[in-house]
Amino acid sequence: KVSGMEYPGMIFNDYKETKGPLWFLISHEIGHNWYPMIVGSNERRYMWQDEGFNTFINYQATEVFNHGEYANDDILYNKNYWSMLNLDSLPYRNNPLMLLSDAMGEDEFFIYYGKTSYGLKLLRDVVVRPERFDYAFRKYTEAWAFKHPTPYNFFQFMNNATGEDLNWFWKEWFFTDWTLDQAVNDVQYVNGNPENGALITIENKGKMIMPVIVQVVESNGQTGTIELPVEIWLHGGTWTFYFASTSAINQVILDPENVMPDVKRGNNTWK
Repeated sequence: KVSGMEYPGMIFNDYKETKGPLWFLISHEIGHNWYPMIVGSNERRYMWQDEGFNTFINYQATEVFNHGEYANDDILYNKNYWSMLNLDSLPYRNNPLMLLSDAMGEDEFFIYYGKTSYGLKLLRDVVVRPERFDYAFRKYTEAWAFKHPTPYNFFQFMNNATGEDLNWFWKEWFFTDWTLDQAVNDVQYVNGNPENGALITIENKGKMIMPVIVQVVESNGQTGTIELPVEIWLHGGTWTFYFASTSAINQVILDPENVMPDVKRGNNTWK
């Protein structure tokens, strides 16, 4: 059973839906007027290129609709989405998105919606930031309107429009089943004195790489946040950086807002 279905210029919605579910359903199905009706990707071959895109813009619309009234009502719009995606009860959770739908089971199509939208949200909010992503995504929609883009057209266009080589992201998010596991390895004070600063060593334990957001909490009450680009992992699986502490460090926390798809959060904190 499905709650809605899209056709060019026409959508059908379940009359039983109300409130938040009704908003999600209507906004999602209306979004199909853009993907894949105007930007004509092959929805049978690459389901994520319309359902995933549409779920992503559905998320963006939900954030602003009626001051975010329904923003926390659905798992797809929840920061804990990745935890749900990695439940043992979902054996297909890490299937590559480029796996053709014919090779997926009937209950596995969910990742085309959720994993795609979550990946685009990470790309927008963490990797290239909203200003560049929004510009590129709008230009992609404009350039490929009434045409038939493949995933490779999308990847290439976003690289060009953001001005950044994002092939590392496309590879790991769409072509592999890799997972992310960032960890804090060690904290050492310079010359043994916290007032001289600290050398913090972090590690990327999984195959997936992402930028790193580090929060440092000092004993004097000060809190600092450092954002490290994904390029640090080009040098290997560990990275050491200097933090200008002025007192003893109480905690070092990776991804303090839980926005990353980290599968082992127990090693994200040093105390």
